[in-house]
Order: sequence, then structure tokens, then C-alpha cells
Amino acid sequence: MIKFLALFTAALPLLPAGAAARELDPVEREALAEVDALQNRTWAQCIDAQGAKHLMARVVPRRAPDNNFAPALTPSGAPVVGYYDFLLYKKDNGQYNIGLDEGPQQLTAADQQNGIEARYVVKLYVPAYRVYDPRTGGWSPWNSGSSWEKEKINFANYTVTKRGGVWTTDVSYNIMTDGQFERPKCGEAPQ
Repeated sequence: MIKFLALFTAALPLLPAGAAARELDPVEREALAEVDALQNRTWAQCIDAQGAKHLMARVVPRRAPDNNFAPALTPSGAPVVGYYDFLLYKKDNGQYNIGLDEGPQQLTAADQQNGIEARYVVKLYVPAYRVYDPRTGGWSPWNSGSSWEKEKINFANYTVTKRGGVWTTDVSYNIMTDGQFERPKCGEAPQ
């Protein structure tokens, strides 16, 4: 089922497609707040000249971990490899959201023995995206996805797990890059 997450706000209302909003239970709120916090550290929410909201991330080379026996392989201030720009869904009331599938995962006996209290898989969707390539000096055309995902492009999957009262979040991106994502400043990406 597709639902919608209003990221970047204090309240995280979920709206099932074609239905009225429902109130989240406290554990769902906690899990979605974890996703929201991680998302906000990596992606900037920006507004374009036409007033549409986007998620943007800068792609930079992967940084090598510090090693006292070797020089740094990726110096700070490394060059930008590119940018990702994701258009957000706009609802009839003008609010922007990221579509998502979410729900509690069924915990196994092993999960329970390992102290896992809750687990959610949150899949984030956008209707369109484009990529900036500094080698060509331009943006790709806007893309609405392959035939099976038209305007429902799954760009990230978060697994949020609560153990001992502490949440951990793992993210996997469904977008190609050899680099890592950093949060840009709005207006930083070339037009």
C-alpha cells in the first residue's frame, strides 16, 4: 500500500492512498522520526523557480577511513561527482510529500531472542528525478522511471530497528553512484 510521509516537518502524517489520514501509534512515530532525521542529514529540501519542492543531494568521492600509517586518499574539499534532484509529490492541498510503503515487520523468534522490539522497512518514492554530471556540464532530462515504476520511483529503502529502546537505521539506495551523498545548500547545484 502506498502512503505518504511529510518529511521535514515535526508531524509525520501518513495518508493511505485514497483514504483519510490516520493517527500513527507512538512506535510508528519514533520509527518515521528516525528516517526523517537520517534523510535530513543527507538530502536538502529545495524550492525551484516555479515553486516546486525537490530533494537534492551532492555526490562526492567516497572518503577513505583515517589511517595513521598512510596519507589521506580523499582530501577534504573533494570535487563534486554530481547531484541528484528528486521531485516531490504534490497533493491537491498543495502540500509536498514523499510517497512511502511502511509497516511493522513480523518479528521472528530469533529477533525476539535477540532483543528486537520492532522493525519497519520504509521505502521512499518520488515521481521524477534528474542527475547533474559535471563532466558534461549539464542535467539529464527529467525521468519518470521505467515502465513498471512510472512516477513511483523507489529511490531509498530504510530498515529501522528498535532494540533495548534504541533505534538503528540502515539505508540502501536504488540509485547508481560510485560516491557518497552529502547535503548541499539550496542553490548550490548548477542550473
